[in-house]
Amino acid sequence: ELSGGQRQRVCIGMALMQNPSAFDRFQALTEAEKSTLMNNAVSIRSRDEMRAFVEQLADSGADSGIPDNTF
Repeated sequence: ELSGGQRQRVCIGMALMQNPSAFDRFQALTEAEKSTLMNNAVSIRSRDEMRAFVEQLADSGADSGIPDNTF
């Protein structure tokens, strides 16, 4: 059985795989940026929030940082 954090990482991975732009953007992040992104995702509680978070990542330009958890 997965812990809460493990489940969340799986959900983020699944959401990223459904959005190629977000997946590409995630892959381009540094390890520190990926860590920050995962920390920002802690408060996500629904599929809609996850979808919005991933879309925000896809819409962010390479120089615009990473999304926070505001939708």
